Amino acid sequence: MQKRIALITAVLLLCAPALTSAGFGSLQVIDNVQVTRIFSGAGQTYVLFTSLPGCIDGGGYLTVSWAIANGGTVNEDRTKQIVATLLFAKGTQTTMEVRYRLNDAPTGWDSCAIDAVYLH
Repeated sequence: MQKRIALITAVLLLCAPALTSAGFGSLQVIDNVQVTRIFSGAGQTYVLFTSLPGCIDGGGYLTVSWAIANGGTVNEDRTKQIVATLLFAKGTQTTMEVRYRLNDAPTGWDSCAIDAVYLH
């Protein structure tokens, strides 16, 4: 039984970093961008902007809705708040500042984590 527990523990320790973390670079800031599209579903929210240098298709996942980028947790209340802000910005074509981080090993849409947005 102890060998089985040790084996399971070893497997979990080897898999845990890949399942719970991703490498993100330093904070990037861009000003005067607009929201072009918002995709929300399956617990994650993906946003496209008029420009987000370094991000595939100019978009990224909201950090608060993406557990890998948010320390292993999802903050549903913050996600709702940011989505409401983004919907307002899109509906009124308001420009904003976006703070984001680049994923060190992107595989597609996961190229960026959107940390914060500020309306003008």
